[in-house]
Amino acid sequence: MKKRTKLITTILLAVSVNVSYGGENCLPPDVGSKQTPMDVFRCFQRVFDAQQDKIQALQEQIQQLVDTKADRVYEVIKGNFTWHEAKADAEKRGGYLATITSEAEWFFIQKMLGDSLLSDANIWIGATDEKDEGNWRWVTGEPWGYTRWNTSQPDNAGNAEHYLHIYASTGYNWNDLPNSYSHPISYLLEK
Repeated sequence: MKKRTKLITTILLAVSVNVSYGGENCLPPDVGSKQTPMDVFRCFQRVFDAQQDKIQALQEQIQQLVDTKADRVYEVIKGNFTWHEAKADAEKRGGYLATITSEAEWFFIQKMLGDSLLSDANIWIGATDEKDEGNWRWVTGEPWGYTRWNTSQPDNAGNAEHYLHIYASTGYNWNDLPNSYSHPISYLLEK
């Protein structure tokens, strides 16, 4: 039994310099610690289970994305649009301002567009709170839930910011802006 405990401790020491998840620390027990190798093993199991839950949730998001948007095409339409002009132009092209309803969809868009997404500093997407301040809605009527707001956003500066855009310099986080803006803004078309 002592050999087995020593072997488990040695293996756990070899694979665990410091594994931490959600504030849980799975360090091997210190000399004289009351933490047993089995305690460390159980900690690793909790960490593994939590990771599995995250992976499963992401897989479900990806499956939902495939089920609902697999046939979608995304394109950055370059120009200098107001939000309303971008919305009208997208509709003329047979689509709409893109809606981003999950982390999986955002990842999909980034991979699909690559450098064409990265080349624009400002990109309109399809959400607004113009009818009810603070109550953001997608132009398609899809449920609002997933967000990528930048720090301190949305802020409705000047009581005029009701339109959603992606700002590249913030790591593609979201910001609210007025309908027209002093810098050129392209838009993300989804169809």
